[in-house]
Amino acid sequence: MRILNCMWSAEAAFKSVHLVHSNFIAAIKPEHQTSIFLMGDASKQKDLEFAESLHSNKKATRKILAAYFLRRKWLSKIQQIKPDVVILDGLGMARLLLPVLEKYKQARVLIYFHGQTRFQARDLELLNKQYSFSLKLIAVSKTLAAEIREKLPLLPVLAIPTYLNLPAVKIQPIIESELIVFGAVGRLVAEKNFTVLIDCMAQLRDKGVHISLNIAGEGKLRNELQEKINQLGLIKQIKLLGHTTDIASFYQNIDLLLVPSLQEGQGLVLQEAIHYGVPVICSDLLVFKEPLADSGVYCAAIDSEQWSRVCAEHIPAKVRRLLFERQQLRYQQYNNAELFNKNCLAAVL
Repeated sequence: MRILNCMWSAEAAFKSVHLVHSNFIAAIKPEHQTSIFLMGDASKQKDLEFAESLHSNKKATRKILAAYFLRRKWLSKIQQIKPDVVILDGLGMARLLLPVLEKYKQARVLIYFHGQTRFQARDLELLNKQYSFSLKLIAVSKTLAAEIREKLPLLPVLAIPTYLNLPAVKIQPIIESELIVFGAVGRLVAEKNFTVLIDCMAQLRDKGVHISLNIAGEGKLRNELQEKINQLGLIKQIKLLGHTTDIASFYQNIDLLLVPSLQEGQGLVLQEAIHYGVPVICSDLLVFKEPLADSGVYCAAIDSEQWSRVCAEHIPAKVRRLLFERQQLRYQQYNNAELFNKNCLAAVL
């Protein structure tokens, strides 16, 4: 089996998407795989083999003439590779390449959805079209799959929660500490809702709690977040770390992970944190309740006072230890390699 993995961007901000695709392909064990990125430098990607870039940009995909030549370029690549299965990274790649794949006709096509998607009327028309190839949609969570099925009831939508094949680590004991280090991970964008954590930290500091918050990630709101940190006098307490390559070290140097997202497609950071020995407090999204269930501690996303109160309640080591034990047990049940491999193989048949 030959697989062509068509990705939107090679940039570090999309690393979690790269990881999902990489794990999916590893589960299938194809004879040959190729990954092509629409944007960014593929040479920086170590997780995806045989990767290359077309060095395009978002604006080019929106201009009719530029999109025409871009599709011709993709068609040439596809005909050269002769894939049996083509994986498309979300709606953006589907818009660009479904017309191309209709000309190729020989591949089974999977569209991998990683987060909430706003389908326009033209998208629904594009996806519901009768193609000469097999088309399936994959969602990274059951919650996301249900949302997509509501919009596209005629198409097969598979829910394949991602299995994280992370290196084994020695989990550090949870002990009392005068300084509690909170952590957060994600792109610095509005939907990650990191402003509520800044307000939360200010409230904890004002109550005399010795706290620190490390935020790993980069994005367009960096300056806005830094300005808020400065205004509240939290320069010493809150650090914007940018992209973090050593994610294991990041988790092993925090006491609690906070995930205040307003919307998400999956809960990979929850799984990562628990794997590395860190308990999690998150917003009350269904997509987070899917992996954590009763082991979760949930806050209303925009209620900084609730976040402050719940964080304070989980400062004692005994409380954090009990929370982690519950979440670790749930993680071991949810992060199921055998089921993941079975679902991935079924998707390409």
